[in-house]
Amino acid sequence: KEMSNMSIAMVELRRACKIDDVVACFGEDFCVENQIEFIKLIENDLVLKKFPLPQNYLRRVLVAILDRCQDISDELGEALAATFQGVEEEEISYLSYRIMNHNIILRCYNRQNELGLRLWPAAEMVAAYVATENEKFENVNIIELGAGLGLIGIVAANVAKPKSVILTDCDETVLRNLRFVIEDCNVSQQNNTHEQTMCHVEFLDWTSFDNHSNAPFTNAAIQHADAPLLVIAADCVYDPLAAHALAHVLAQIAKKKQVVMLQRLSG
Repeated sequence: KEMSNMSIAMVELRRACKIDDVVACFGEDFCVENQIEFIKLIENDLVLKKFPLPQNYLRRVLVAILDRCQDISDELGEALAATFQGVEEEEISYLSYRIMNHNIILRCYNRQNELGLRLWPAAEMVAAYVATENEKFENVNIIELGAGLGLIGIVAANVAKPKSVILTDCDETVLRNLRFVIEDCNVSQQNNTHEQTMCHVEFLDWTSFDNHSNAPFTNAAIQHADAPLLVIAADCVYDPLAAHALAHVLAQIAKKKQVVMLQRLSG
């Protein structure tokens, strides 16, 4: 069934896409009826009620729509006014993705210098690749390095049927957020049916990686002798020191007779 422009706009809105992309879903038709329908969709959306968008983002979307309208509905004006009533700079917000009939919910933080608590573009690209090429990720043990919000690993666990998925990071705040996302936000993970693989969260500091004792690579969750180990990392290197540490970790993994594949998807 073909989605309406309004439904497409809601999909783009839930994952906090670029404002121009959300507004473009309307085409040139910003009539009062469409404004009212869009506001009602936002107000009645069960996902957004439980996992709200940042008010400043929603405000900018509504302002962009308002700027393109000849006639402005009362509903649009009231919804815009409501976005000014909350805290100006919210700390917590949510992103929602609909991927192959699975709702993927991420919790983000609006904090400076918290690199692992925001979504980076490469994570979306790799997650889309995993979803499209999901058969390539079946029956493997997946470890995500520098998982951050965990989008790639959670998508893989839901759509690719791997043997196991372990999300790793070295920041305790990031790890707590990952556990919250897996346990409280993503219901399919809680159900853990045969169609989904449960995600596990582990601490991993690249700079102190020990080939003999580091937990994620000896965890019982990935002890499947018949399955290869696939390591995924996206947008997780931002300085030369981190690059050297990542190379060290990959070298240690390769010593275990695993296959290491480095792939540049685009750019």
